[in-house]
Amino acid sequence: MKKTGWLALGIALISVLTVPPQVAEANPSRTASGALSNGSAYEVWRMDRSNQHFQLRVWRGNRRAPASPNCTYSFASRSDALTFWEQIANLTGCPYQSGGGTTPNSSTTTATTTISSRGQTPTAITTTPGSTSNSPGQATPPTTCNAQEQEQAAVAHLNWMRQNPAAAGRQLGLNLSHVRPQPPLRVHPILTQVARERAVDLGERRYFGHVDPDGRGPNIKVVEAGYPLPRHWLQRPSSNFIESLVAGRATGQAAMDALIIDAGINPPGHRIHLLAMSDFFQRHTDIGVGFACVPGSPYRYYMAVLTAYPEP
Repeated sequence: MKKTGWLALGIALISVLTVPPQVAEANPSRTASGALSNGSAYEVWRMDRSNQHFQLRVWRGNRRAPASPNCTYSFASRSDALTFWEQIANLTGCPYQSGGGTTPNSSTTTATTTISSRGQTPTAITTTPGSTSNSPGQATPPTTCNAQEQEQAAVAHLNWMRQNPAAAGRQLGLNLSHVRPQPPLRVHPILTQVARERAVDLGERRYFGHVDPDGRGPNIKVVEAGYPLPRHWLQRPSSNFIESLVAGRATGQAAMDALIIDAGINPPGHRIHLLAMSDFFQRHTDIGVGFACVPGSPYRYYMAVLTAYPEP
């Protein structure tokens, strides 16, 4: 991509990632509604003018007779709310809320470090708390997750999607026909080690972002572990040019799908990163994936994906 193209993309991303909190809508508006024969009903309401906060209201067995819904969930997009309704429509009670399982997490993005390289600004890699990945009717997630198996599955799935983007898009309901196939990434032990440490740290210290509570990002952690990143990537301790994060998905494949779908994220930073949809990421040759289950943490499941290329 030409330098002017990178600049335009960088400006667009900065404007997206640094906008101040939006003022709540004075009069929320209903954007969807429906009912089932069993008496359950739902409504989706737009709660702010930025179209970044939607509320799913659910009534059970009473066809909206009470003034207040039995269950209320918040989401970052209308489509997320409708998708979640499809998952819980035939269940009872308020799944994934207090007393009924795990509270669903919207796909709201938490913006962190914007990537830059030698005057170019590729896409920012952001963090995505995913919606709960419990299957309908499953009250509580398992206490173990076979982390290494999930890591291997995530890498294999991503490498297949990189080589077959159009087919992957059809599976995910995306149009990826314009995405050029890319070679598979090689699993690197140092990147894998750091990714595992990152995933565990997110759960144990109960934060979700590329910069840890000590103000340190993934670039410097990878170098300190022994992977030779380009030195100019280390000008700031908080820098991130290499990491995508996702939380709340119980399997490696589901977590990787969530990153590629990038629901509610524009431009789709994780997709651009992992499918190498830019010149910058096409240089990356190595990958490390870390998957962790941390019971009692906000999202329970965490996955960190690091891609990089060694300094010659």
